[in-house]
Amino acid sequence: MSAIFGAAMDPGENRFKTFTSFLLRVFLLRLRLLVTPIRMHRQSSWTEPNQFMSSPNQIHPVENRRSTFSLLRRTWSVIAPFRWQLACLCFVLLLSIPLNLLTPLPLTLAIDSVVGTRPLPPLIQAWIPSDVRSSTAALMIVVSAAYIGIALCIHLQAMVLWILSSYTGERLIYAFRSRLFEHLQRICWSYHEAHGPTDSVYRIQHDAASVKQIPIDALLPFLRACCLLAGLATLMLVIDREFALVGLAMLPILYWLTHRCGRRLRRQWSDIKSIETATVTCAQEVFGASRLVKAFGREEHEQQRFLRHAMNWVRQHNALASISGGFDFKFGMTVTIGTAIALFVGINHVKSGRLSIGDLLLLMAYMAQLAGPLETAAKKLAELQSHLVGFRRALAILETPPVITDKPGSLPLVKAQGHVAFRGVSFAYPSAPAVLRDVSFHIPAGTRVGIVGPSGAGKSTLVNLLTRFLDPSAGAVLLDGRDVRDYRLTDLRNQFAIVPQDPQLFSTTIAENIRYGNLQATAEQIEAAAEAAHADRFIKSMPQGYNTPVGERGSRLSGGERQRIALARAFLRNAPIVILDEPTSALDARTEMDLIEVMERLTAGRTTFMIAHRTNTLRHCDLQLLLREGRVCLQAPPLLREPVPNELGPTPEPVLSI
Repeated sequence: MSAIFGAAMDPGENRFKTFTSFLLRVFLLRLRLLVTPIRMHRQSSWTEPNQFMSSPNQIHPVENRRSTFSLLRRTWSVIAPFRWQLACLCFVLLLSIPLNLLTPLPLTLAIDSVVGTRPLPPLIQAWIPSDVRSSTAALMIVVSAAYIGIALCIHLQAMVLWILSSYTGERLIYAFRSRLFEHLQRICWSYHEAHGPTDSVYRIQHDAASVKQIPIDALLPFLRACCLLAGLATLMLVIDREFALVGLAMLPILYWLTHRCGRRLRRQWSDIKSIETATVTCAQEVFGASRLVKAFGREEHEQQRFLRHAMNWVRQHNALASISGGFDFKFGMTVTIGTAIALFVGINHVKSGRLSIGDLLLLMAYMAQLAGPLETAAKKLAELQSHLVGFRRALAILETPPVITDKPGSLPLVKAQGHVAFRGVSFAYPSAPAVLRDVSFHIPAGTRVGIVGPSGAGKSTLVNLLTRFLDPSAGAVLLDGRDVRDYRLTDLRNQFAIVPQDPQLFSTTIAENIRYGNLQATAEQIEAAAEAAHADRFIKSMPQGYNTPVGERGSRLSGGERQRIALARAFLRNAPIVILDEPTSALDARTEMDLIEVMERLTAGRTTFMIAHRTNTLRHCDLQLLLREGRVCLQAPPLLREPVPNELGPTPEPVLSI
């Protein structure tokens, strides 16, 4: 290497020949260290399982056909409220371009004008006094200060960029997660039953991050890389056109490689996310049903089932590594060959006198930086495919319309009287026979109604229609003489206190679980509700009393204790209509008798619907609705056959023929 440079040098410059060769070797070593971490980072970022995805049928079919441009356009509609923060972030990011272009300049000046005898460029001479230009020591101090100043600016810019990226990115994710969570609460409960909670939780937790990853982690670095690439190309063309053309000739090849590999990476990421969700869902099911697994001795069976999912995960990740590794090899070899050819051209130009040693080092520094933006642009385009898959999944949630919504002009409802009527109601689930057929009856306010019938007869469907978790296929459900669809949905559901068969408790304290019935309730009201539900005795026996955590889904409490808390919650809600869905079916006889007494007090003076199989539970009911083959037979004493206020027309007869 030194012999080559020595042949190109003037004999008077032999005194710093060894020093120049040393600097060149240091520079080439730095180039090698610069490229290697970029490749390693790409491999780690492509193979990191950062998102989950459910099976392909859980995505809207139209989402699978969305183009990249369409998804980016939808991304803009989501991030538009943060456009000023993103503009500031973009400005700070682009400040790194002139700083990177200035980085190798002090080294060039040191070699050509401090060690060598080449005069300073005219633009720099205008800023440096003549006495400094004439002193080698002073000029060395200026060059060193310039190097430190540029490095200081680079680190300050990086620090500001880090802070702005974190602030803007986390705000984007927060807003998008809030939007997703709100929409998931508004869409029909059947969506969650069909997709499972794991899918929805992972879309909120991981797929929502794509709204930050697309603009901040992918597009803005890609924009910076393109601008830096344009700046480097311009400077290289000004210094040595032939040298620059060799480096720029790599661009079409690298673009073709990136375009070809991008589609394959996107498809592979979709497959990986589907398998990741299946694997996590399998583990969640096994751990959630741990008692059942142990009872049937199915540990080995579940182990093998999990390992099948996990091995499929491994295979898909290996396939992804194969695709990205092949792309990395082709990309890296293209850059290496281009750099080697450019180095050959540059050495020939130095030998012919067209370039100085400093100019060659400057060009090689720019060539090293040229490899960086090329690598960054290719990597970010590849990462963009993964981020777009996550955004597509999150977007699928927002494009799932709520089935049950308020209609325009819906009416407020403060406190219902409790008159309930079904008029010609029929209902069928999709792709299934009718569950209810032309059901008509009315229930006066304050009546206790028992609902009986065989499993699958539609008992739960009946109360779901009343609470508008479902809407009838035909007919109308009336509350106080008005169709329930005329009321505001929130106001309508405020009229019900529901006690399910399996009480749903949150992972918080007993007091907070009771307060869920009325978020404005005081501690005295909570204790009064617990006392009415016969729950205060076991609560006070606990070390922390009402502040005792109940565990996940109430796992630290017995079935009877959970049911008492659910009843206390219903007492606190103080709603005019009470729905009890087999509240004592899983309890022993003694606990059942105690809770029946509690339920009798809870339902006193309130319209009540109680679903039960045990006749003992229904002994306090005023009438019974017997469901049979999709129809309802109303069994009631004559005193209940009185008209109900109805603004929509005549009241149906209380006793119906089947």
